Amino acid sequence: MRILRRMMGIYPSREIKVETKKLSIKQNMLYNSVGFIVYLFCQWLITIVVVRLSNYEDAGILSLAMSINNILYAISTFGLRNYQVSDIENKYSDYEYIIVRGVTCCFSTICCFIFLLLNSTHYSMNQMGCILLYFIFKVTEALIDVIQGIQQKKYRMDYVGKSFVIRGILTLSGFTIVFKVTSSLAASIAAMILLSASVAFFYDYVNCKKLTKLPSELEWSKVKAVIMENMPLMFNELFMTGVVSVARYFLEFYEGNEVLGIYASIATPTVIIQAACNMIYSPLISEYAVHYNKKDYKAYKKLIVGVLEAFVLILALVLAGVFVLGDWGLQLLFGSEILEYSYLLSQTVLVTFLVAFMYWLSALMVVARKQKSVMLINGAAIILVIIFSVQMIPQMGINGINYALFATFAVDIVLLAVLAFRTVRENFAADTSK
Repeated sequence: MRILRRMMGIYPSREIKVETKKLSIKQNMLYNSVGFIVYLFCQWLITIVVVRLSNYEDAGILSLAMSINNILYAISTFGLRNYQVSDIENKYSDYEYIIVRGVTCCFSTICCFIFLLLNSTHYSMNQMGCILLYFIFKVTEALIDVIQGIQQKKYRMDYVGKSFVIRGILTLSGFTIVFKVTSSLAASIAAMILLSASVAFFYDYVNCKKLTKLPSELEWSKVKAVIMENMPLMFNELFMTGVVSVARYFLEFYEGNEVLGIYASIATPTVIIQAACNMIYSPLISEYAVHYNKKDYKAYKKLIVGVLEAFVLILALVLAGVFVLGDWGLQLLFGSEILEYSYLLSQTVLVTFLVAFMYWLSALMVVARKQKSVMLINGAAIILVIIFSVQMIPQMGINGINYALFATFAVDIVLLAVLAFRTVRENFAADTSK
């Protein structure tokens, strides 16, 4: 153990001078926004590469692996990112958050193998291999995420943005080259794992050690306390991620890989909405926590209104883009055969916007430490999407998935909005009249 710690640089970190430089909020938002967009764009291009170099069946297998691992990723991250960056009083140390992430990744690994075992008769060996490999890739993302949480708290999201850009370009390039040569999804995902893990160790972790001291000893009682206190956050993240993933699971179950591949191809461009919304509010989480704890209603309200205005503007611009360029863009990316399903694009845009809105409201309530309430609301959404999916998808086919998701998110957002209104009113009771 001592040798391992020395290899990780834990002991020497006590002698390293910790950087104290901080970037402004605007600088942090800019770095995070640019990096996040580049990374998501590169991940999106991977789907296009599969369609162009292979077929919709392979695209469906990739989408299935992504959907399942979005749920497993929620277990790996434990939903701790918003809690971590809003822990402005440093109740838990950076090192404790890192160790917790290691523990949760181990637990998600067990869950992955259990899932594959339970579905071994339904999935082919190729499908299970892709699911397992993509899981390992998402574990590298989960480990990077906790490091980026440290960087965000230190107001150094320039490291975050640069990491996104480097990983995005490398994973896209590696996947494309290997897939072109081998036509193997499994081999291509393995290349992504190698490149992502390399960036995690040689860039993200190295820069993390410049910002924080990692102690030589660990208080396991605090690690346990973090896990127990934030267990609702893990379930909440699982539920939020699971709504879309469950719907896609049933689409593949009832309609097959090819139909899921078609839907995933159309839905993939809409991630620009969630990415744009995320880059607006994510860098502000620590600021929300500061204003909420200080009971500064005016500053808190200003952030809320600003984010809402940005959301509306993003939705309007994207819908206008879909109306003018939707069919042309889909045909350019996927070929003329996709135009039969182009009507799904505007529906998926609205659903994706609701997803982004749900994540934002949930993040606000985590800042307010309403983890249990948010968990119950988003847990109810999982039950609803199962009910709606098993009713609508068999009857309506590919059309049913968006209707099921829209109905689910509509109910979920109303409940979250009511919770947010009550929570804000109680916290700023003496100042809400201003």
